[in-house]
Amino acid sequence: MSSNLEPQQKMREVFLITLFCLALSLGVFLFLVVVSGGLLLYLIPLVGAMLLFAGFHYLMWGRAMMQETVGEREEEQMRAQEELPEWDQDPMRSRHR
Repeated sequence: MSSNLEPQQKMREVFLITLFCLALSLGVFLFLVVVSGGLLLYLIPLVGAMLLFAGFHYLMWGRAMMQETVGEREEEQMRAQEELPEWDQDPMRSRHR
């Protein structure tokens, strides 16, 4: 009978922790808004714009650079595999024989 209660108890624990964290975060945010005189509310769109710019930058440059260097990474992995001792070169070999 205790096994039936364990999943429910875990769900309650996760729910309470999440609820308390959200309440604490909201309280800290409201405190910072009051202390800053509302200036914090003007910073939220600025941070959002910076995140959008970072995402756009990744899509335009970072992803393209990752695709361009695929061959170099494969060569480096092959070179590292060749440097291993011959008894350790088979990656599919089980370690528990």
